[in-house]
Order: sequence, then C-alpha cells, then structure tokens
Amino acid sequence: MTNLSDRLATLTAHDIMTEKLVLLEETDTVQHAANLFRDLHISGAPVVNAGGQPVGLLSVSDIITAVAAQLDAPPSGSRPQTREAEWAEICEILNFAGSGARAVGGEPVTRWMSRRLVSVRENTPLVEVARIMCGGHWHRVTVIDETGRLAGIVSTMDVLASLVHAADEAKA
Repeated sequence: MTNLSDRLATLTAHDIMTEKLVLLEETDTVQHAANLFRDLHISGAPVVNAGGQPVGLLSVSDIITAVAAQLDAPPSGSRPQTREAEWAEICEILNFAGSGARAVGGEPVTRWMSRRLVSVRENTPLVEVARIMCGGHWHRVTVIDETGRLAGIVSTMDVLASLVHAADEAKA
C-alpha cells in the first residue's frame, strides 16, 4: 500500500496499543506513582483494584492538581520544557516542600485519579480512537478485549507514532 490514508484506515486500536501495561494499585501512593512515571517516562497509568479490575486512571495532570491544591496555589503558567524537568519538579515538591505537599505524596492514588475510564475495543479503527480522544481531550484510552478485560492502552504518542510509521511505509 502506498496511499497513507488507505494504510491508516486499516489500523485498529490493537495495532497501535501498548500491551505491556504499567498498572497502579488502589493502595499505591501519589509519591509512588510520581516516581514510577518519572522512572518509566510515562504520563499516566490505569489504577486497578485488588481483583485487577480497572477503577480509574492517574495522570501527571492529576498529580499537578493534587500538589497545587495542597499548596493552595494555582498551577504556574510557566511549565518545564521537558517531561524529565516536569517530573523532577513534581517529585521535588512531593519530597521536600512543606507539610502540605508531603501529605499529597502519602495519599492513595484513588484520592486524585480520574474515575472515568474511556475504553475502546481492540478492533476499533484508529480514526475512531483518535476521534474519541480528541472529542474528550483524553490523552489515553484503555483497550479492552472481546471479554471486556484490559488488553492495552493507547496514548496520544501511540497515535502519533502510528501516523509516522504509516507515512514511512507509504514512502517505501
């Protein structure tokens, strides 16, 4: 196939999803999540209960909101230029700032996660996945298999990577 739009039309959530999931447990702390996100260079992860069922999603934005709320200050208009700098700043606040920020670090992720999980099926076309993400301003959606079990996750980077790969294939 040499036509980019033809190639993109054949891709599904299963084709672009990340199958090796990073999961948070309900009992994990915000500090643990922040450290995990920083170490793995990710910006969010599903939260599961003791039975392994997804109950929410925690993202960098949720952690920033938590820290800002505890410090009683709105998020700054100036943001770090890189994800590494952003995480270093968040982890520093959680570890070393006043007692309010330390309290955030010790709170369970369930206190700050989004309880709304947006999911798509594995066979959902890429264009529909992108439409859902754009429509709700979601940076990630979970992917469920035919039995309703968590199979993967699609992030905005996965969508962009699929576009790049399809464009490269079209050139070949």
